[in-house]
Amino acid sequence: AGLKADYLNALSAERLAQAELEREENLWEQKITAEADLQSARAAFAAANAGREAAENRLHAIGIGHGTLDMLDEAADGSLAQAYVTAPLAGEVIQRSVSLGETVSAGGAPIFVIIDDSVVWADIAVYKEDLGKVSEGQTVTFQQEDGRVLA
Repeated sequence: AGLKADYLNALSAERLAQAELEREENLWEQKITAEADLQSARAAFAAANAGREAAENRLHAIGIGHGTLDMLDEAADGSLAQAYVTAPLAGEVIQRSVSLGETVSAGGAPIFVIIDDSVVWADIAVYKEDLGKVSEGQTVTFQQEDGRVLA
């Protein structure tokens, strides 16, 4: 939430500095303002832009993408504290090691274990004396101990 708030503050400062720069450029074209004021506005905009980029990079470092950043401006009150966890693969969660409200950190213990069982490999050992009973392309059935067919 703190990083998101820092980003929103930096974004606001950048927008304000950009508006000030545009105003100073307009005044400079009309010969109303001093060049020093224009240069000062350019420097303020560059600093605000760097601040926004730094805040954005901190959010990217913890896995927040551009899609989420683009929606932060319209975020409802309290939603900045929410973080979404995404998995690098599809599958089934087989273990959860966190509870609601628990603090987690990057680089810590896994919070979920996910398996993708869409492709499974089997390493089958055949005794030498049974080689005559098997042939290439033969159908293999995997069963549980109770006889239920797995695959």
